[in-house]
Amino acid sequence: MGLTRPLPVSGAKAADSGLRGLADYQTDINSESQADQKEDIVHLLPIHKLINYKYNPRCVYEEDKIKMMSDSIRAHGLINPIHVVPDDKKSGFYQVIAGRTRLKAITKYLKDIPSLQAIPAIIHKSKDVKEIAVLAFMENEKRNDHYDVDIGLYWGKLINDGVFQSQSDLAGAMGTTDSMVSRMLCYTKLSKEILEIVLQNPERFTYNFAELIFKIQERHGADVGLKLAEKVSSKSLTIKQLQEVLARGPAEKDINGRKTKRVNIVESKNIRASAVFDGYGRVEFLLSAYTDKDNEGKILDSLREAAIRLLKDFSADEKDAGHDKEVSEET
Repeated sequence: MGLTRPLPVSGAKAADSGLRGLADYQTDINSESQADQKEDIVHLLPIHKLINYKYNPRCVYEEDKIKMMSDSIRAHGLINPIHVVPDDKKSGFYQVIAGRTRLKAITKYLKDIPSLQAIPAIIHKSKDVKEIAVLAFMENEKRNDHYDVDIGLYWGKLINDGVFQSQSDLAGAMGTTDSMVSRMLCYTKLSKEILEIVLQNPERFTYNFAELIFKIQERHGADVGLKLAEKVSSKSLTIKQLQEVLARGPAEKDINGRKTKRVNIVESKNIRASAVFDGYGRVEFLLSAYTDKDNEGKILDSLREAAIRLLKDFSADEKDAGHDKEVSEET
């Protein structure tokens, strides 16, 4: 443990070393054996012993933000410690679960400052893999470092690797809902080409955009999804326009080989309604839903009422058309 030592308490010494603001942390332990038994104590760790957390909550690192961070550290010192866990394969090394941007700023732009070759870190030793995953997410979330794509891909990795057994398990741990987890996971289902566009413009691709692009990808194909993603990236498409594309549905053919067009009217978890136009004036309405025997009567009543309203509307149109014809003949 010769590479791990408690951070000095002296505020003056902290400031002189470029580590300002850290004197407020509890660092009143006197030996490394005590340090081994305690968590949430700030230690100085050599930066060459710090490696990536295998489930990094962030996939997007913007160079301008890294440079801004380095300028801030150079001017004001490193104010907050990073968070790490001991690496389970390399003894003496630590995975960075929060603070990657600060570490990137130091290793890329601040190599000329000797005092920053060892930086303050809180070592978390007794937490299990789920607790570490939640801590990593929360620490990054506190600093508003997450884009939606960061969250979606992070949650996807945690579920795929079995850290959390289900979406419900993850939702409970992260303090969110099953439906929100499901929506965020749409990023993991995008084609490689579409995801590359998303990662190039993460601020633009909120989960609302990503979810629609995924649905279009599924319904119209990856090529159409890619073209629309490019337009979203250039800000030439809005949410409403994507919804209209999705509602049009893919081109289909009837049993005689004629092209038809499907328009989705309602699409939710429990009900789906659409209309199919054959191009010759005929329209067919399709409806599917989940229900139970107690609600069968209600559904039939609703369909009957809708059909009667349509019949009245078409009847009115026919009467108006007949009246116009009579008037034109009289004149």
